[in-house]
Amino acid sequence: MKPGNETSEKMKASLLDNLKELPTLPTVVAQLMMTLNEPTSSARDLERLISNDQAIAARLLKLANSAFYGLPGKVTSLGRAITLLGFNTVRSLVLTIGVVDKFSGQSAGRYFDRGEFWEHSLSVAMASRLLSAKDPKLSPEEAHIAGLLHDIGKVIMDFLMPEQFQLAMQEVAENGIDHIEAEVHNVGLSHDEVGALASEKWRFPEFLLEVCRYHHRPDESTNNPDVVQLIALADSIVPVFKQQERDKQEYVLPDIPEQWRMRWLSTPRHDELFITKYEVEIEKVRDILNLFT
Repeated sequence: MKPGNETSEKMKASLLDNLKELPTLPTVVAQLMMTLNEPTSSARDLERLISNDQAIAARLLKLANSAFYGLPGKVTSLGRAITLLGFNTVRSLVLTIGVVDKFSGQSAGRYFDRGEFWEHSLSVAMASRLLSAKDPKLSPEEAHIAGLLHDIGKVIMDFLMPEQFQLAMQEVAENGIDHIEAEVHNVGLSHDEVGALASEKWRFPEFLLEVCRYHHRPDESTNNPDVVQLIALADSIVPVFKQQERDKQEYVLPDIPEQWRMRWLSTPRHDELFITKYEVEIEKVRDILNLFT
């Protein structure tokens, strides 16, 4: 059941007003976002930026010393972390740490779990990076950050309008209502719309704005259809793998639209390589999540 037009408009206006109170991202994250399309950025520039945020720097070093990166010896400096992990990997990790930290913590109710939300988002980021290897025109780093942020509107609604958002998630859990319909019903806007609005406020690159807005309807993306389609594909695979893991089953790819399969997973060998790499990389996802628990 949908609210009356007047009620819906009031909820929408309230959310739009609340978006003015959306916190700014850490300076290092905002500045790194602006360098995504700047190949002239150097390792020294990156080290200088990260060193200005000691909390992020400390978490990065902790992650660099985790077992899954397997770096030789103890990494005690940002410069060595950048040298060993690589410029793009460190930039992606810093963006991830900064964004997750801003919206970590407990949700206001039991129908939305921020830990599960970030596990899904990080898993989509990782899957998107793996899939992007099939297309040399796509940046694995851009694929990663797009996967991380595709659902950011959900956690923003939980942050700004927790009571209404919890009602939406309750409808999804108890009545099987579609996420988008439940969000519009209870909050006034859907998470894809909220994510796009936040992307504008934070001055994200255009490809991120389009991913946030169109990941549930990738055919509508006009300026960045490739990366939006990629995120939509990863977003459809990750929940299936998660359920198979819960059921203690081996990973098996779900049915994929033919045009997506031909583009991203065109042979059984591609399927096998993707699944093998996913099994390894999912442990790194959990390593990152451990930084915030």
